[in-house]
Amino acid sequence: MRARLTKAQPPATPDELVGQLVTGDGEPPVTCLPDLDKPLGQRWASLATVALEPATRTARVLDGTPADIGSRDWRVLTAG
Repeated sequence: MRARLTKAQPPATPDELVGQLVTGDGEPPVTCLPDLDKPLGQRWASLATVALEPATRTARVLDGTPADIGSRDWRVLTAG
């Protein structure tokens, strides 16, 4: 992550930052994808992506990994 963020201009929005969490082949994974060759109970996986925005007192929760952004809707929670 540090290398990615120092190579490019810093993300300007939370969405841009979350986009930096998507990794590809040959890169160390940032999220945990299940190994379907393992038995049930040992197939660890990231289940959600959470973006906290203290300035607006909101939390956005995505049902899935950062790679699922754009294919699923965020749930937005706002502190009252």
